[in-house]
Amino acid sequence: MPKLTLLLVILAVCCACLEMESKQANHSSNLPSSGYEKANIRWSNDLVSTNNLNLKISSDFSNNEKTDVVEIIKTWNQAHEDLSFLNEALEVTPNLNTNDLNAYRDSVQGIYKSYSWFEELSSSALGVTQFYATRRNVGMDNEYLEILHADIILNYKDYNYDSSAKNYSGYDLYSVILHEMGHFLGLKHTQHVEDVMAPYLDTDELKHTLSANDIYLLNSLYTKTISSLSTKKAISPSSVTNSNDEIIRGIIELLPCGCQHRRFEIIKGPIY
Repeated sequence: MPKLTLLLVILAVCCACLEMESKQANHSSNLPSSGYEKANIRWSNDLVSTNNLNLKISSDFSNNEKTDVVEIIKTWNQAHEDLSFLNEALEVTPNLNTNDLNAYRDSVQGIYKSYSWFEELSSSALGVTQFYATRRNVGMDNEYLEILHADIILNYKDYNYDSSAKNYSGYDLYSVILHEMGHFLGLKHTQHVEDVMAPYLDTDELKHTLSANDIYLLNSLYTKTISSLSTKKAISPSSVTNSNDEIIRGIIELLPCGCQHRRFEIIKGPIY
């Protein structure tokens, strides 16, 4: 019987991956995959050198969960040698109860719970980071995608999350948000199983500490651009685009298997 159960689990995971491949085919991007798969994704160095990003949290999270998120923010802030990124005075925002991902294209950057999930995403996804970016240094070796807006959304329709990290039937909320916040800052999936930014998470797996590789990648992505950070303040970046600007929408999912799924598509600005 245990062997049969294990086989059923493996088949379920494989079917989930095939489902996502099918959905990706139906939502194919008109971007050249060779360019954007390899491009760095990050906020402006000038922006994070002078300001803290104001990432808010849904009012649907409990007080204990909000406390955990503050600790996660501190973990990422302390990971860089020179910079901090996120406002540690966590603000609350109403939850967006919608199954339309476009509804998150607004002036608030947040961490949300989704109770209906999204047709264009895999039902196997634990969570997703959606961002909007613009191309910088176009045509140069150091071309990158500059993030203008991003949100983290967790799948509460198909999964249970356990903030105490003791319930085998659910997933560890701390580990999922720690991972997604890495995407919020621009980090991609890695191939190292010990990394927080590995592309999958098991039900009994806890990742509360950044690996040396996670820290290295963050420090490689951002450099300090001013001599003093003492005047940093929290901001919510506003759109710097107009109606004719080309905006790249990126979607990166965390799955409970070894699949990696991300998608890019071109839309027209402004962001909101």
